[in-house]
Amino acid sequence: MLEQSPEVTAISSQPPFSLLPSLPSTAITQSDTWFLIDQTKKLSLEITELNASLLTYHNHHRQRFRSHQLSSTRQESRSPATST
Repeated sequence: MLEQSPEVTAISSQPPFSLLPSLPSTAITQSDTWFLIDQTKKLSLEITELNASLLTYHNHHRQRFRSHQLSSTRQESRSPATST
């Protein structure tokens, strides 16, 4: 027969919920939960809107950069190469 140390016996004899930390005195209520869900939805919407704005800004500036790049390339091809 295997012998258990006193520590193992003491821990295994306790119900598992007693090992969990106790809840704070101000427990989260149902209304707190709904408030947090509502705030999360609002933040999610704001993030989506910011991503859309950032994408629009990025595309606009990428277009301007490309058109500038193309006009620079055209000017270089028009100007005669100087040979020495």
